[in-house]
Amino acid sequence: DYLAISREIAYKGKIGQMRKDFCVAYIKHKQEVIKGIEKTQLEMAGAKGETITCRKGCQYCCVLNVDASIQEGEAIVYYLYQNEGVLNNFLQEYAAWEEKVRNSEDSFKKIVQHRQKTENTNLKDKEIVQARLDEIGHYAMANIPCPFLKNDICSIYDVRPYTCSGLFATTPAQLCEPLNRDKARFYTAVQPDIFNDTFFYYRNLKSPVQGLMPEMVYQILNYGLIGMPEIPGLENL
Repeated sequence: DYLAISREIAYKGKIGQMRKDFCVAYIKHKQEVIKGIEKTQLEMAGAKGETITCRKGCQYCCVLNVDASIQEGEAIVYYLYQNEGVLNNFLQEYAAWEEKVRNSEDSFKKIVQHRQKTENTNLKDKEIVQARLDEIGHYAMANIPCPFLKNDICSIYDVRPYTCSGLFATTPAQLCEPLNRDKARFYTAVQPDIFNDTFFYYRNLKSPVQGLMPEMVYQILNYGLIGMPEIPGLENL
């Protein structure tokens, strides 16, 4: 039972303590950053003479492809271990979510390909960036709810990815439904550099590690410390 074993050893020993200390510090830091993001959102909307229409229980954007860093994945796993009900709900929902993603595999592969291209071009090639955004919109049309949703509310809101916390809309909520995405006004208050963090555990990674958030979290839950040495920079963990 990999889930049980990984949880049992997660924060034991010297490395486990480093892992726990990192998660606690990262969550605290991230929550402060998100406060800054929320302030920027209000300033951006105000400068345009618009009002943010996002609200608790509105889940239209929770069908988007959500990338997260390995640091964010670690923080979410730590949060799940402290919140048994949220953990169990995620594990129950994950299989159905994964099956739906597999049915949209072609679109998902294109998103990954465009993400790699944008990383290589430093977001300077507008055509590549737009192609990625178009494919993300196409993926959203599949209407695959995030497995962290519970009663239309994000169950990991306190540690949600920057991809989620930065996104906001200023048009009526129903326009954010994927079929109406061209009519909605979306903005993001997250700067690209925020995803370039390489500090992790006790040393820097060789480069930022990004992945599809629910899948990344599930892999960490299953393999945890066992899989970490595969990440460039942690070979000798």
